[in-house]
Amino acid sequence: MIVSVKGIDLKADYSIRTFVNIVEYKKRYEPHNKISLTGYIQQATNEEYSLDTVVDILFYPYAINCKKIGVSPSLTYEDVAVHIIENPELVGKIVEDLLNTRDIVTGK
Repeated sequence: MIVSVKGIDLKADYSIRTFVNIVEYKKRYEPHNKISLTGYIQQATNEEYSLDTVVDILFYPYAINCKKIGVSPSLTYEDVAVHIIENPELVGKIVEDLLNTRDIVTGK
């Protein structure tokens, strides 16, 4: 699913590769979080963290791509979070998409 935030299209991608990239990004640019891949996957597959996961899978792939091409992201994590919270219908659609692909991550 594609979500447009401030004119920038972000793709919700729920996969192991996305989680690995998010954890690598956090380790490099947010070392204070001290997140492990195992811990992140457990959190991402926990329904209590569904809003966090939705914002993560929209923001971090975008931020990672920006860093790869040597530019600073135009959007912040806050921009994405506020957009998602202000558009609650998106949360339901994205979570539904994520749950439909959950077997990719959990093997269920």
